[in-house]
Amino acid sequence: MRHFWFFVLSCLLLAGCGNDTYDKAMEQGKLALAQGEFEKAQGLLELALEEEPKDQEAQQYHDDLTALFEVEEAINNKEWDQALTKSDQLLKEKDLPGSIKKELNKHRQTAETAKNNVNEQKQNVAESPEKESSQAKKDSVNWKVYHNERYGFTINYPAEWKPGAEPTNGDGRALHPGNESEVLAYASNYMPENHPDLTGYEKVTTAAGYEGYIREDEDYSYEGVILHDGIEFHLSATMSPSFKQKYYDAIKQMFFNVKFD
Repeated sequence: MRHFWFFVLSCLLLAGCGNDTYDKAMEQGKLALAQGEFEKAQGLLELALEEEPKDQEAQQYHDDLTALFEVEEAINNKEWDQALTKSDQLLKEKDLPGSIKKELNKHRQTAETAKNNVNEQKQNVAESPEKESSQAKKDSVNWKVYHNERYGFTINYPAEWKPGAEPTNGDGRALHPGNESEVLAYASNYMPENHPDLTGYEKVTTAAGYEGYIREDEDYSYEGVILHDGIEFHLSATMSPSFKQKYYDAIKQMFFNVKFD
């Protein structure tokens, strides 16, 4: 995409020459940078450097944007430590443009949240080695897998559960049907105009790096929502006290380990 911007902007500015092209590229590049159009800004800065290769201002802006794109790439690759390190290094710059600083802070929060979730999962395993080792062994044997063909999500569930039949529309399944305790996994096409009300939900990042939202109520219910690639996924559970005591941790694991094709 950045090569595309460089080509398009070159064509637009080649009507000028020399300092005129450089001045136009720098002026429009700074404007794009201020507006958060980072790929466009880098394309313009590359054009300015074609005209003035030794220009320190253009080079500094270009280097800052390159570092920002490296942070984004690290997040896309789920390399949380690398994303945090690169963000912190760049945020130390004295004259870092405000638009880049704002974007970096957003990326840093995403990476830090994901890293904390990973560390929390590791800590939970380490707190009681014998118990966790036994539970892990049990989990590896006593989990089954449900894959939804229509929306492409996969979720594990305890093997002793007896799921209900899929409805005719194929949107999901009752993994544990029942009157007192019920666990549903289902999805739909995400439509912004019908965005679910997530007031009171906690924003989380799942093990696979998806953006998720959870609500854990004291009245024995659990609701998890994942918005991913045009799909709105729900894991909804209503529980009796005894069911919650036995399966609550499993339900949380089910949600955080959901995957999409």
